[in-house]
Amino acid sequence: RRRHTRLRTVTGVQTCALPIYDTTYEIKIEGSFTYVVRKEAEVLIAMFDKDNRVVRELYRNNKEQPGRKDFAFAFDGSAYTDKQYYIRLLLDGEKRIEGTVTND
Repeated sequence: RRRHTRLRTVTGVQTCALPIYDTTYEIKIEGSFTYVVRKEAEVLIAMFDKDNRVVRELYRNNKEQPGRKDFAFAFDGSAYTDKQYYIRLLLDGEKRIEGTVTND
């Protein structure tokens, strides 16, 4: 079974999708982000719960250099049992991309 969760564009950042795969051993959550840093910035890519708490940090760089960036991730999602989570990319603390991961 394969489900797709769409990411929406926020403030002009490119849209991407998060495919989620169910297997008999694990739930694999994977995706990728393409984004542009215009000046040195703090970048955080993480999964958040409904209370806006980071439950899994995927990437952090306090001094990301300018340029186009591609970031891919994959992890076992079986430990995350809440109904819904959010994968977010923040630049200097501002949400730029958000995707939703839903447990059915």
